[in-house]
Amino acid sequence: MSSSPSFTWRSLLAAREILVNGLRWKVGDGHTIPICGQPWLPRPTTFQLILNPQTLTTNARVKDIITASREWNTELIKSEFHPYDAECILGINLGDAGDQDELVWHYDKQGKLSVRTAYHIARTISTEVGVSYASPSWHFIWKSKAQPKVLLFAWKASRNALSTMSQLRHRGVKVDDVCSRCLMEGEDAEHALFSCSFARLVWAISDLPWLH
Repeated sequence: MSSSPSFTWRSLLAAREILVNGLRWKVGDGHTIPICGQPWLPRPTTFQLILNPQTLTTNARVKDIITASREWNTELIKSEFHPYDAECILGINLGDAGDQDELVWHYDKQGKLSVRTAYHIARTISTEVGVSYASPSWHFIWKSKAQPKVLLFAWKASRNALSTMSQLRHRGVKVDDVCSRCLMEGEDAEHALFSCSFARLVWAISDLPWLH
């Protein structure tokens, strides 16, 4: 292991964060995209829902809120989603019949990642969290083969940047910030990952030796 593992992790997380801040799904037929937990709304920075729908199952796809005539199911969307999410969904152009879902780079009209826009995202993140992602010492991160989801999640947790209820409320979203799992405390990153009774149960049954 490197003598500076924390630096290595921070570097890898930074690369992933740059990509995630610009990559999202472009809705085609909606068959590929899960409604929950995926970046498909053209709304930075997470491109995800603020709140999950009221009654749709967690494995529901975007296709489930599109009618047979390839229009948004307006009534269903307005009844199921947070008003802010519903407005964003209904503003998405569904395009032509036969279009497929595809991952695109949000900050380019053609949906393609470029060095210029990636650098801009890096500088934006650097300003927000006080870390210089664009400095030469971070260049090796582009060669990393680390698992991206874990790295992104860990980086966001370390920066208290997870979309917890407390964070959403801090951003002005009208939500109850009480943890929906234990209903005991406000849901910030520390609570969601460690102090919540459900989180403690997950850690207790994990097979990670350093947690026992």
